[in-house]
Amino acid sequence: MAITTPHLDHHPVLALGLVQALAQAPLDHRLVLVLTLALALALAQAPLDHRLVLVQAQALVQALYVHLHGKERQTGIQLPRPHDGKLYKTSSGDYMYIQCCTDRNNGLLLGADTVADFGECMDLCMKDKTGQCRSVTFTSGPTGRANSINCALWAHGGFSPDESFDEGHHAYFVEAPYVDQPDDDIELCSTQCPGAHNQVFTSQYGETFLMICGKRHGTPGVSQFVDSYEQCIDTCGLVGQCKSVDYHHRTGSCTFGDHGGEPLIDAPGYASAWSMGCSGACKKYPKPPPPADEKHCPGPGGYHMGNWAVDGQPWLTRCSTYMYNTKHGNSYILDAAATSVEECMKKCQDDSPRCVWGSFNFASGECTGFPGHWDTIETQTDGKVTEHVNFGRHPSSPGMAPAP
Repeated sequence: MAITTPHLDHHPVLALGLVQALAQAPLDHRLVLVLTLALALALAQAPLDHRLVLVQAQALVQALYVHLHGKERQTGIQLPRPHDGKLYKTSSGDYMYIQCCTDRNNGLLLGADTVADFGECMDLCMKDKTGQCRSVTFTSGPTGRANSINCALWAHGGFSPDESFDEGHHAYFVEAPYVDQPDDDIELCSTQCPGAHNQVFTSQYGETFLMICGKRHGTPGVSQFVDSYEQCIDTCGLVGQCKSVDYHHRTGSCTFGDHGGEPLIDAPGYASAWSMGCSGACKKYPKPPPPADEKHCPGPGGYHMGNWAVDGQPWLTRCSTYMYNTKHGNSYILDAAATSVEECMKKCQDDSPRCVWGSFNFASGECTGFPGHWDTIETQTDGKVTEHVNFGRHPSSPGMAPAP
């Protein structure tokens, strides 16, 4: 059966759509697009007995389109243009804000890996064991490198203003969106179910118990009759071996058990409780050390042997002492009160080619530039200097001096 394509001048809307689609489509998709629209027009005018053949032809053309277009273009996370400005929930329950066609040209690079898609890249960041990852850059197309690495993890987060090519995307960590939740009806300081459920009861002997309504432990124990649920728990606090109780509301039976943990057996006629230790006992435990001050080197900021990007140019930081060569000129002050290592590196980079490497003092904020190279590194101090950090242009950058 010959298929005659209707004239497009009888269908001005479809004709306009075809012209626009053809102008935007890649070359390898234009034939498929023409066939699809032609079949749609033919189907609209074909007799009923011919439409089945046309429908089958449409299915074949659509299959060809899927083959050319590639499966990866059907996944919203692989090429996430529709997701630009949207939130992505990672496998850890954290959220990241997606910026399509965006790069990150400034910050500390934590690492890089090869992943299957953009979603896996964001998941990898939120699973970072150091807890420092705040953003990612992902490349969905060919990278042009010998390796297949397409996901970079960054210690710096926040919105990035840096544009990228179509296959490069950026996402950064944000707080989880707020959700309105109705308040529970809680009867404070109650030992009557259901108000007592999940409340803490402190016995007169100083032991605290978590009260649970509608469940029982069911483990072996000793039973006796008491006047109330409160008396049942109080008595358990008196007995050293008792770790939990099951109380039967109707009969007043109280079972003392040695099960330390939550009750698992559903029992609407019961209330239970289990010991959480003596009130105030945690005050005697040793206090964890205070968090380390980040304003020192090497510190938790990854300053020693840290890879940085400053306006897209790679830099390396190191916590070491150098024997400085002054034959090309003495050191000079770039800024007497810089606010960060990044700011100091930026000032050195802007003063190129004079500034070959520099140093930032954490305490004073003094940013120093050096026009000449160092002679040697004192190996005894390598990675151990605390008051300042040195930085130099990364050797992988063409035309740049060796890094410290």
